[in-house]
Amino acid sequence: MSRIEMQKPNGQRVSVPEANAHVFEDMGYTVYQEPEAPKAYNEIISEPEQTSNQSEIMYAIHSLSPDDFSKSTGKPNVKAIEEVLGYDIKAKERDAAWAEYSAQ
Repeated sequence: MSRIEMQKPNGQRVSVPEANAHVFEDMGYTVYQEPEAPKAYNEIISEPEQTSNQSEIMYAIHSLSPDDFSKSTGKPNVKAIEEVLGYDIKAKERDAAWAEYSAQ
């Protein structure tokens, strides 16, 4: 008879017959799943920030005029991109899209 690991509402784990799992679920038990290992600090900060609208931001950058770019940094102005998109973005999002746009 196969068994399954279940977790009591108090967090304690128990092994129960798989055929009886529904009875334990009715008592508030849940199927136990091993928690994911936490990421190391350097993995968390090194992950590139991806946004779902990065391609939209790149398209907006493409449609900007030369006056819409910063004279000091050469990056497109966030406000100019927002006017094209019709919604607000963060400078981080602009920077990620600008890096990819510049690489192409």
